Amino acid sequence: MAFSEFELKQIENTVGNMCKRRSPGHVRDQLRTVYVVKGHDVTVYEERPRWNKPEEWLSHGIAKFKYNRKQNVWKLYWMRADLKWHLYGALPESARIETLVEEVDKDPHGAFFG
Repeated sequence: MAFSEFELKQIENTVGNMCKRRSPGHVRDQLRTVYVVKGHDVTVYEERPRWNKPEEWLSHGIAKFKYNRKQNVWKLYWMRADLKWHLYGALPESARIETLVEEVDKDPHGAFFG
């Protein structure tokens, strides 16, 4: 089952607000943070113009939140240098997406935004 309207609103209020804070207006044409919902995954990307074709935007994965409905738990993943998603060891899961979004936003170990 896909996310309900209520769950999508919760995602928008947490993940969406973090993305907006990290994409201030004065740099949005050079760097922006966005999220995409697909199935039970919410993926955060950093986007910037391609250096030699500024009309094309490149995306780089920052964080992925995976929801397991049976266990009612969110899992947090980060993208390593091998360009694969890995479970984030410092805080791998939570029943509340807000807890994981806060961890990504604070990025205490430099795993998400460097």
